[in-house]
Amino acid sequence: MRIVVVDDDKKILKAFEKVCKNYGEIEINTFDDPHKFLSSTSGSYDIYVIDYVFDTTSDDGITVIKNLLNKSEVSNAIIYLVTRYPDEVSVERFNLLAQRDDVKKNLVKLLLHEKSVEDREKFAEEFIATVVDVYNNLNFTHKQHILTLYEKNGYCFISSDIIDRVFALERKFEEWRKSEKTDVVVIYGEMGVGKTFLSDTFVKVHKRDIKGNVKQVDSGTINESTGLSQLLGYVKGAFTGADKDTEGYISSNTDILILDNFQYFPLQLQRAFLVVIDSGLYTPLGSNKHEVFKGFIILLTNRHPDEMLKKGTIIPDLYDRIKSSIIELPEELKDSDTVNFIKRQLQNKGKKYSDEAISYVVKNIHRTPRNVMHLIEILESMKITQLDILNARYVLQQNERLTQKVLSNNISNNDSSFKTFPGELSRALSYFMNSLSLEIKDFDQLKKAFVFYLKYIEKYETNADISKVSGISPAQISRYLKDEKFKGLFKKIQ
Repeated sequence: MRIVVVDDDKKILKAFEKVCKNYGEIEINTFDDPHKFLSSTSGSYDIYVIDYVFDTTSDDGITVIKNLLNKSEVSNAIIYLVTRYPDEVSVERFNLLAQRDDVKKNLVKLLLHEKSVEDREKFAEEFIATVVDVYNNLNFTHKQHILTLYEKNGYCFISSDIIDRVFALERKFEEWRKSEKTDVVVIYGEMGVGKTFLSDTFVKVHKRDIKGNVKQVDSGTINESTGLSQLLGYVKGAFTGADKDTEGYISSNTDILILDNFQYFPLQLQRAFLVVIDSGLYTPLGSNKHEVFKGFIILLTNRHPDEMLKKGTIIPDLYDRIKSSIIELPEELKDSDTVNFIKRQLQNKGKKYSDEAISYVVKNIHRTPRNVMHLIEILESMKITQLDILNARYVLQQNERLTQKVLSNNISNNDSSFKTFPGELSRALSYFMNSLSLEIKDFDQLKKAFVFYLKYIEKYETNADISKVSGISPAQISRYLKDEKFKGLFKKIQ
């Protein structure tokens, strides 16, 4: 594998060189000047790591990447733009770059990566470990294919964190398919982070690859006393009292076994479960014949196995078997990653929304892949074409009935006076006022209601601040605020 690092921080370059010496398969080149890098004849690389801001030149990392993409030898590569503080402008420029046809045609993957320069060697070590692990186990063409399949099945890759987790699951699945032996992987994350969403999407992506059954079981439903028969199945006969053979969760016909809420898996059954994982053999109750199980087991849990071991809810031998196969989902996706992902998705569908509106909505949801995709569906279905702060807040804060009203209605804009005021804001405010049973008779009352909204709900303190947001003069605001009817209503709901 060939890696190149372009950064004018020479300590960063030395850190990367030191770390890469520990990997015999890595050939690394470093450049402290982007111009020297672009004029070099060192050939193509598998991984490009390029700093965003250079103190020695006016060119930035995006300019370097653009020049790099014009070189014919750049294909099937991963290009990382590394920045300490990715602002909205740089992220937008980077996203536009990622949409270029030559990027897609050459299967170039562009990724933003935040760096901490407090400990350069630690940053380089973690960065290289992640890159090598992912790249060595999945060739890039296959990775592109995997990403496409997940996206087609409704999954979203908002940040490199999520991509890395999906590739870790895919790598484990590939190892299982090649080995033809029983294997296990743990997906850990707090409640609501998308463990089931990931496992469900995984099954959809590989439905053609899976020849046997897929079984999904809530570990909390496995009974301590009868759990062994649930797990291994049983045969008919005097010993079991059964009149027919019954297949268990573990079966020679099962390819994928997903055990949800694994933190509740009975302690008394874990030894038998471990034997199946290690040997690939199981014996149904009442039978004297071993059966073969070569399944891929996915354990979903909101308690880390380390914590389970401390509390005594997992036996040490089973812990030792699974501890190296834990995929930890991030508790919550970053604001900036989520906003930019939503914006890109909606732009691709011909929808335009303000950054302020999306940012507000994002900060008020639990940022998991499933929630983000649901939010995109809501925003896509809205009749309003330009989302702003107010209607974003309206959609978010009102109850379901009123939200559905927003989604299903479309106010015609016949009043010419709307042209002198942000039209979409006016429409949203109309919905808002309707929900308060406040009759808006004319455009002047609409502006008045908006002033009270900013004053008592949004807590803008001065008339000057309200004027900046609304475009209404401070003098007009003073007159509006004297309306006792509006004041009484908004004081009740603030």
